[in-house]
Amino acid sequence: LLGMTQMFSGQMDDAAASVDEAQRAFEAAGDVSGQGWAAQNRAWIALLTGDLVTCGREVGWGLELFAQVEETV
Repeated sequence: LLGMTQMFSGQMDDAAASVDEAQRAFEAAGDVSGQGWAAQNRAWIALLTGDLVTCGREVGWGLELFAQVEETV
């Protein structure tokens, strides 16, 4: 949530750092759904900063993670 708040405030570097920290926490906890949402959040940040390659990669990774837990986006 912090990363997305930072993103919507235009603080892209801070947003990316917050989302990466959340991703590490989700990985440590074994929370696959959380990892998927972190990937989707990184995709949004990449899209808004014009990095379409990273955006596409993160969307794909997030969808793979969601498929593991049968979660719809």
